Amino acid sequence: MKHDPMRDPYEVLEVPKTATEEEIRSSYKRLALRLHPDKNKDGAEQFKEVVQAYSILSDPERRRRYDLGGFEAFKEEDLAGVEVDLSALGLVNTAMAAVFAKLGVPIKTAVSEAVMEAAYEGRFAAVPLGFGQRVQDRVDKQAARFYSLDVSQAHLDAGFIVTAYTSAGSRFKLLLFEQQADNRWELVAQEDSSKVKKHVAAGLYFIGFDTYTVGPKLSSLETVNDPESALFKRLDTFKRREQLHVRPGKLVIAVYGDNYFKRVQFTLEVVMPGMAAVAAEQVRLAERELAKKRDDLRAFETEYRRVKQQYLDACARYDREAQEVEQILGQREQAYLELLGVDDRVTAAASELGAGAQLPGRASRAGSGIGQQQQQQQLGEDAAGQQGAGVGLGAAAGLAANGEVNGKQDSRRMLGLGRLFSRRI
Repeated sequence: MKHDPMRDPYEVLEVPKTATEEEIRSSYKRLALRLHPDKNKDGAEQFKEVVQAYSILSDPERRRRYDLGGFEAFKEEDLAGVEVDLSALGLVNTAMAAVFAKLGVPIKTAVSEAVMEAAYEGRFAAVPLGFGQRVQDRVDKQAARFYSLDVSQAHLDAGFIVTAYTSAGSRFKLLLFEQQADNRWELVAQEDSSKVKKHVAAGLYFIGFDTYTVGPKLSSLETVNDPESALFKRLDTFKRREQLHVRPGKLVIAVYGDNYFKRVQFTLEVVMPGMAAVAAEQVRLAERELAKKRDDLRAFETEYRRVKQQYLDACARYDREAQEVEQILGQREQAYLELLGVDDRVTAAASELGAGAQLPGRASRAGSGIGQQQQQQQLGEDAAGQQGAGVGLGAAAGLAANGEVNGKQDSRRMLGLGRLFSRRI
């Protein structure tokens, strides 16, 4: 089974796409037992691949997303921890990884096995590199350029930095190898390049104080549901580098091309701290302040989210109180209308009847012993008695228990009463 971290998880677990949950679980257990590092020293990477495949297919939601869109359906957190060897990918998967990176989702890439094996066995030609020397060179994608540096104890005591940078926006890795007792070269440090303003740079630091790494800003995909995380998680990737400890002698430094499709042009240099003492002190002070700021932000986030939740609760109460106030005001207005004897139905009927119409008083509206059926009958009779009035059944409201009133005069009185009422309340 050839290791390929981007392989189809169904292929990795050796099951068809129609496999049931039990079949997937059974195959996973069988492969995990066979490839577990405790039983198979050469199966560590394959075991990791099996675990990753099972993490996708054992979860119904992840499996559905993979079935619909393949690896492209996953966000950064689903790819986190997976190192992709671009040299082992086909053109389609390489293009897919490039698209993810373009969208701001970082893809962890691994140094190709071919380069690692060549370095381990010493099958490389190294260009001599001196202190204070600046070299401009290029390297193909998924390939490495090797350099040798003779280091004395005096150099180690004084400290130095091996730096590589490019202004072309390329990606690369800076690798450090040290020769072991069996004459093989072991990888002792690796620095991935990162963007520093308009440049992309990486460094190996042999100096007397701690230095830190920091990842890129969160992508828009990561902050769409929680915009505040752009600040609170900004320094989560701010971590201290492991200090490098090597013996005097020859070191081998390699620049590995980490681009997806093109070669990398770079500048390589060995810098003594005395050559940039002011900048080194500024770095030390800035990173010490950032370490404190990271801890402060973690405490502030707790307080911020608590206060924000209180604010959201207050906003919800504001809307609720406003709704209740308007509802009670509406009930109050209706009660006052009933208190003043204002009937919306009568007012509407008066508008239809016009001048000279007779309207029912409060007593008749409240029901003075005449049932609803009798009222309708009486209204019909009164309407029929109005010869030539040209009104229909709606004129039934023109009868008033307190006698006839002129329509226009009644309207004026009601209007005046309304104004008086508004002034008093």
